[in-house]
Amino acid sequence: MSSDVRLSIREIYDANPVWLRPDNHLLPVDKLKASLAEKGMLFPVLLRSDFVMLDGARRVLAADVLRWKEVPVVVAHNWDTVVSHYELANKLEAEEGLERRPMTWMELDELWTELLKPIHQERRSQQSVRERARRASLRERGVPEAQLRKGNAYTGYVMQCADLFGFRPIHVKLIREICHTYRRLRVKHPEIEEPFQRLIAQAESLGAETASSMRQFVRNVWSLGVSVTEADRRATESLRNARAAPWRLARRTPKQNNRPEAFEPQAGSLPVYLPAVQKLITSLDQLSWEAGQMHDFQNIEPEDIAVLKGKVRTATNRIHAMRRRLEAHGERLQGEREQ
Repeated sequence: MSSDVRLSIREIYDANPVWLRPDNHLLPVDKLKASLAEKGMLFPVLLRSDFVMLDGARRVLAADVLRWKEVPVVVAHNWDTVVSHYELANKLEAEEGLERRPMTWMELDELWTELLKPIHQERRSQQSVRERARRASLRERGVPEAQLRKGNAYTGYVMQCADLFGFRPIHVKLIREICHTYRRLRVKHPEIEEPFQRLIAQAESLGAETASSMRQFVRNVWSLGVSVTEADRRATESLRNARAAPWRLARRTPKQNNRPEAFEPQAGSLPVYLPAVQKLITSLDQLSWEAGQMHDFQNIEPEDIAVLKGKVRTATNRIHAMRRRLEAHGERLQGEREQ
């Protein structure tokens, strides 16, 4: 991915007074500096239209050490440019050993929430326009208003972030929730900063599967009123168990993350129409409301609880699988209409 557009390093510094990643995460750049000196910068730096850094901070720093005056850049005017850049970066990293430094969860949350999401907003707006046009067309055909899907159009932002940065979609959501809750907690409970930084460093070293432990940590303090000390103790124990039994985390990691391909229509399957889906969702809504009212479980023996937990988990997994198949179908239809 070459670029004829070049920008002075000084202008990039001026547009990024506070770097997305601190210097101790960017250094050292000796290997990268040697590569740049030998081959030049084969992969450009990704910037927003206001020159805010999206990718390539270490390359800029290495070029500055080499006393370069300017570097090749790509300006992300739209979401497609962002996607193609990160896809190629991942490909080069896998095939040619492109040196990249993993970002912390806090840095990823800032990148996803503050920097990339505004660029994706144009895609969301376009999707909303297409969705309104689709609903208007259905109204003209006589489809009742109650049967039209309402709300924001699905744009797949979380799933795309997961694919581009090597996460599962659920982990992207967990990381964003963890960081958002922590920032609110830090104002009310400043004492949470030290244990949070210690725990999140442990969780990152163990992998994204431990994000659920960090979410429970911040939830305990924010929603349940648990003291920071007690929440710290519980999270430490949870991470200790994860470290002692890493095979449990590996067992929950899927072999592939390409969900739309996993839910292609199977040969011989019967088509499902809107009334059937709506009827099922109505039943699920009623069942979920009833489940939400169940709190105090009396006279249920431990052996029964184990069986019930397994059945609830199986039923929940089937519902989520249906939801993902529905999302994959929507993405296929949208792609066919855009072609």
